[in-house]
Amino acid sequence: MNDYYLLYTEVNCISLVLIGLLLIKSREFRQSRTYKDFIYSVIFMILFISTDAISTLMIEGYLPANKGWILFIKSIYFSSATLMSYFWLLYFEKKTNTPLHQAKKIQRILQVIVIFEIITIIANLRHGFFFYISADGVYHRGVDFISLYFLCYLFIGVAIIRSLYIAIFQTNYLDKSYVITLVLFPVMPAIAGIIQYFYPQLPIACICITISTYLIYFNSVDELIFIDPLTGLNNRRNFMRIISHKMKSTDSDEALYLLMMDVDYFKQINDTYGHIEGDRALSRVSYVLSTVTTPLRKRPMLGRFGGDEFIALLEFQNEQQVKSYINTVQDLLKEENIQANAKYKLTLSIGYAPYVPEYHRVLDFINAADEHLYQVKKNRS
Repeated sequence: MNDYYLLYTEVNCISLVLIGLLLIKSREFRQSRTYKDFIYSVIFMILFISTDAISTLMIEGYLPANKGWILFIKSIYFSSATLMSYFWLLYFEKKTNTPLHQAKKIQRILQVIVIFEIITIIANLRHGFFFYISADGVYHRGVDFISLYFLCYLFIGVAIIRSLYIAIFQTNYLDKSYVITLVLFPVMPAIAGIIQYFYPQLPIACICITISTYLIYFNSVDELIFIDPLTGLNNRRNFMRIISHKMKSTDSDEALYLLMMDVDYFKQINDTYGHIEGDRALSRVSYVLSTVTTPLRKRPMLGRFGGDEFIALLEFQNEQQVKSYINTVQDLLKEENIQANAKYKLTLSIGYAPYVPEYHRVLDFINAADEHLYQVKKNRS
């Protein structure tokens, strides 16, 4: 084996080891529905890098293979590239809590695109419009190869556009480094993909994919300190930090409102149906809250305050908008009850309080909203 292909193989192997270690370390994320997409993308990443190295060595004659095996491995390579970028996009959308991941029609369209790509890759085995092996055993790109490349990186392109939009127009992220990571996440593999299209013998794609994946992983590890693993919302510790930050920077023209929310009869749900069903109920509530907040122009912060309590921080022009938000939450929760067809009905008691300068401590603000919540529950009783 000449020095070049030895280097190519070593780079791919190092990337495989690094991503494999990351996959093992990612097991602490498996309780989170959001990070499942990240783990799936890592799995297809491993398949992508493996088949890249194997197919290259086959084509150059360093591994024994016939025409059929080379076509088969290359088909897995491009299929894994498609699935890798697809799950990257899903992960990105869930992390940023955008309408895309909640719209079932859009999800079906994305799934249809993935199925279409894989079917065309399978069809290529017979017709060779993407790539083929000539009679003398040489690998060639087909007349529609650029279309295949476009399809494989389509989802990464969408993620780039979406991340740039958030970085430019979403100004309410407390951690700007997180936004930068979101932008780098798809951009580096996309640039690598373009370079490798023109210089296919450079193993740059696996390097950039590995670096991007580790950036996201390290960011995710940091988030474990602040995120509730069951609901994916901010935990109590982080939300207290968020409230403190907002109280110190209330320069907006709109009023700041804190909402305290309590799941009604949650202990009864736990006692009757078990803690697993209780966890499901809390996940359903967090889904409803996230769905309602997504379309808002100034996205509020959501958190799980503890047990069956949730908390939200919103900026609205007046109290009527807060009441409208609460009504929307209650209406969507009713729809969720119908769709879930559970043996119990989920309802929320919601109290709120506007921020006033007299609140010098975070607990002052929380106690005001909690007091209103107590009155709401008392009136309901």
